[in-house]
Amino acid sequence: MKIEELRVDNWVMNTLYHSPCKVIGISTDITIDFKDGARRYEALAEVEPIELTVETLDKNFNKSDRFKGFWELGGLYSITENSNYGFILCALDMDEFGGGYYVPAIPCTYFHELQNLLVDLRIDKKIEL
Repeated sequence: MKIEELRVDNWVMNTLYHSPCKVIGISTDITIDFKDGARRYEALAEVEPIELTVETLDKNFNKSDRFKGFWELGGLYSITENSNYGFILCALDMDEFGGGYYVPAIPCTYFHELQNLLVDLRIDKKIEL
């Protein structure tokens, strides 16, 4: 993982204890504070990304009624499984007749990537592991 990929409140996996931990601060380009319960960490080498799963999407988002295999993220966006990336964020493209379809836009393999995309797209939703 690169430090540039992370933001405060991102969830990652602690490799020492095999437990999820939350980024609680980024103070320099080499120091990140993590917390999982009572423990506190400061080493990027001790964490790895958490893979995004169907179960996580089912827990946090509704399946689309119109498009099979898609979870609605809100507004004009959805996410679907992708054989190359795990999952891919899609944007709704409307035509002049009122119909539409989702266009694949951004690969999304890890939980923290989805967290960051929701913020970037101004989708006000906190997701849980």
